Order: sequence, then structure tokens, then C-alpha cells
Amino acid sequence: MAQITVNRSKNFIGMARDYKIYLNDQEVGRVKNNSTTTIQVEPGKYEMRVGISKLNGMSNSIEVHVNENDDLAFITKMSKVMIMSYACVFLGGGLMGLSSGTRRIPMIIIGLVLAVCGLFMTFRHNIVLQQTV
Repeated sequence: MAQITVNRSKNFIGMARDYKIYLNDQEVGRVKNNSTTTIQVEPGKYEMRVGISKLNGMSNSIEVHVNENDDLAFITKMSKVMIMSYACVFLGGGLMGLSSGTRRIPMIIIGLVLAVCGLFMTFRHNIVLQQTV
């Protein structure tokens, strides 16, 4: 039987939640923040993804060909898009909260646009999944 090992790098964002490991859209395991999980798989062709949920916080999809006795390794890390999206949300919220005086309306609009753009960016592939072996 073959095995797939997933190493999750240490991240502040999402650290309290496990990443679910999906093969062909079926959850086959979980990996905690800054840890490694190994799962046993049958030989075959799989579409692999990891993430917090299927609606938000998923990785890119990788096609994996598993042969008998393969030992495949993958690493996950936070994408730069995810970091930028949270920065937009916090900056936008800050601009809305700090706006005052004659520039209040423009600052609220700019802050709102930044916050909404940041939220939409979080729905993209926030986690990068790469094969290492």
C-alpha cells in the first residue's frame, strides 16, 4: 500500500483549525497547524486538495498518480493572496473607524471598498499545496 504525507507549515491565520485532506472530494484525513499527517492510499489517480472547508480556505488542486509502495510528500503554506486579503480587511476597517471631519465620507467609502475586496480575496485559493517528493 502507498502513503501520502502532508506537512502543514506554521501559520498564525487559521492555526486553531485543522486542514482537511481531500482525495477525489472525499475527506481522508486532517493535519494540524505545524504538524505532519500520513495517510495510507490504494494505487490510483487522485485529485488532491487541502483546506479548512470546501466553501472557503481551500488549496489549489493537484493531480496525483500513486503507484504501489509510493511514499509521496506534500507541503502546505499560506498564499500571499491570503495575507494581502486580511491586510485589506483590517486596513479597510481601520479607515472606516478612524474617519472624521470633512474627509469622513471618502474615507468610509475607501475603507469599505478595501474591506469588501479583502473579503472576496479570501474566497480564492488561500492555501498553496506543493508536492515535495
